Order: sequence, then structure tokens, then C-alpha cells
Amino acid sequence: MNIDASEFPFVWMRDGDRTDDEESEQQVFLDLLAGGRRFVLIAARMPSLSDLGEMTPDQRKARAVMFKQHRAAITRLCAAMIMVGDGSRLPAPIKAAIEGLSGAIGVPMVFVPDAAAALALGTARLAE
Repeated sequence: MNIDASEFPFVWMRDGDRTDDEESEQQVFLDLLAGGRRFVLIAARMPSLSDLGEMTPDQRKARAVMFKQHRAAITRLCAAMIMVGDGSRLPAPIKAAIEGLSGAIGVPMVFVPDAAAALALGTARLAE
């Protein structure tokens, strides 16, 4: 998924032309943190098992290190992490990946039925 900050403070993770450049994607995220303004991460769709295989082990390790290094800023600036879709029927590997990500960055994942609900929840979280 690509990071799309064009609707800031709503930062969408969407399907698109993946660059396969994990460093570039990480830099987009780090730029969000450097801006010092609160934002909401919204995944436009539920991940699939094939999504788990998109990253190499080295890429996953680099991402985990980046999240650990910037956890305090992420926790402070990311008002919510929202996923569009039904989280009640997640395959175990995807559930584990989401729980790992939530734990690593200190922001729980919230599931909503559609994009409108994601924007409403994001707006409410930003106002807190």
C-alpha cells in the first residue's frame, strides 16, 4: 500500500502503483512526523495474506526499527489508526501483524465499515 497524505490530516494507505522502495515509503512517514502536526492513518481496505508477503524480511526489520526509534512521536502525533473493513474475521497471521504494528507504535487499530465512518472517527479523534 502507498501512503497518500494529500488529504492531510487524513493520511490514507491505499493500493496503487507500488514503488517497491520501502525507504521512500518510510521517508514519507518520517516527513509526517517531522511536520509535528497530528494526523490519522486510514487503511482503505483490509489487508490480505498476499500483502504480508510484499515485504522482504530485511524490509520488515527496517520498518520495525524505524517504528521503535520514533515510537514516542508516533504515539503523540497519530491520533488514530483506522482500517476500513470488518475486523472480526481476520486470518490469524493478519491479526498478529496488526497487533504487532499497534503494539510497536502505541496506537490501537480501530475497524470501521466504510470511508465515511473512517473520516468521522478520525475527525473526532483529532478533536480530542
